[in-house]
Amino acid sequence: PNERWLEALRQQTTVRWTPAEGDRRYQHRRISDAEVYFIVNAGHTFFGEATFPHACKLAERWDADSGRVAPVATMRRDGQTTTIPIDLAHFESTIISFSEGKMPLHAIEAPRVDVARRGNRLVAIAERSGEYRATLSNGVKHHWKVDIPHRVSLRGPWLLAPFESTNERDARHALDVLVSWRELAGFKRFAGRVVYETDFEMSPQSLSDRVRWTLELGRVHETASVWLNGNLVGAA
Repeated sequence: PNERWLEALRQQTTVRWTPAEGDRRYQHRRISDAEVYFIVNAGHTFFGEATFPHACKLAERWDADSGRVAPVATMRRDGQTTTIPIDLAHFESTIISFSEGKMPLHAIEAPRVDVARRGNRLVAIAERSGEYRATLSNGVKHHWKVDIPHRVSLRGPWLLAPFESTNERDARHALDVLVSWRELAGFKRFAGRVVYETDFEMSPQSLSDRVRWTLELGRVHETASVWLNGNLVGAA
């Protein structure tokens, strides 16, 4: 009986992961009227769920980079617990808080899609073509089909040049294949920043407001900033 009591107590006071494999860690703090969890993934990329020992509360996700706080877009409650989807890359972290308040409209089930908030709207994000469904907290069920455009390969050719220099034309390289500048003879003694530049075309149909494109950079040493048509779009 004591073992069953201790197990029941553990289930009600700890965060449970699905799947359980991996190395995820958390710190729990009670701040004023909120229960705050700082979660970090010390293992491989995690796609799963976290079940918290709280229910009937407002669940919010805090973005430490932007300072944005918003109710989670997908969650479900079961008795005294709340289960929230969690996607974390290696050493990525997130903050989840629970406080008194009413949850706005959210998804309780949305297999294979990422549900996000865009202002007062819920947006479902799919990475592959196919048919999808979602059930909302008001009982409404949605079913839709997605056709994802084909990937665009940036095959080059590429032009590599020092970032700050305008007169080192002898240090510029035309590359048929994208390689690290550390492997090129003309940059063996170079220290600083360099620019890789290429051109590519995309069809108007693939530039719909309903399509979000992701640039895959591969392995980057140490950081990289990306410009598209002269506009800074992000850094990695």
